[in-house]
Amino acid sequence: MTAMKRWWFYLGLIAAWMPVMAQGPAALPVPPRPPGGILDDARLFSTEPSRLEALEQRVGKVSAESGLPIYVVFYGSLIGRTMGEEVVRLQEAWLGSQPGVLLVVETGNGQFWLNWAEGDSIESDGQHPIPVLRGGMVPPQDQLMIDQQIQDLGRMPTGSMDHAEKMIGVLLDGIEGSVLHDAEGPTGRWKVVVLGLAIAGLALGGGLLLLRWMKGADARAAERFVFPELRIEKRLGAPFCGGRIREKSFRSSASG
Repeated sequence: MTAMKRWWFYLGLIAAWMPVMAQGPAALPVPPRPPGGILDDARLFSTEPSRLEALEQRVGKVSAESGLPIYVVFYGSLIGRTMGEEVVRLQEAWLGSQPGVLLVVETGNGQFWLNWAEGDSIESDGQHPIPVLRGGMVPPQDQLMIDQQIQDLGRMPTGSMDHAEKMIGVLLDGIEGSVLHDAEGPTGRWKVVVLGLAIAGLALGGGLLLLRWMKGADARAAERFVFPELRIEKRLGAPFCGGRIREKSFRSSASG
């Protein structure tokens, strides 16, 4: 291909792409929902599909046990759209009004977006919409903790399968710890409550005994004994004898 033909080829591509760019991200087709929960558009795991299959199995397991749809998306680069716009498009197409989790990663620059779709919202006295918390929802404090733990992993190196696995692992571990451990039911929660109360009772009883002992020690340390001063003299002689004196005598023997 000559230089002139290459220029015409590039101009044709630009001309074909400009109408799409003018219409914005909404004109771009939304990728289909991944059946395994992971969309590897960046082809991170193309050389090791077994690692991707293992991750998909775990995503499916946690999703089924928690009742929470979980999707992870790896893009090489988002051309012509922002991360926020893409997250909204995927959430509307894949989750709709149901709660779920959507982790989108742009591997080219290491940027990620963790979206907690909370489903339908309600209006409260004309104020801002309040999300409806349903069974299986991750509490807001746990959402922040998981997001921070993913940030603590650092920037994702380009094409790093290990880092991608760590991100998914942190997400799934956090959901398991938040949702599945709380799903043990009232019995499990009451065990924790009773154990906590027992420990608190022992600590309180030990503290009271220690306080009582310390007060007793202070009281003993403050005790003072005062003895009267007495004059003591030695008195000898019959006039000063008291009581009765017994005497015993022995006869002399006949032999004299």
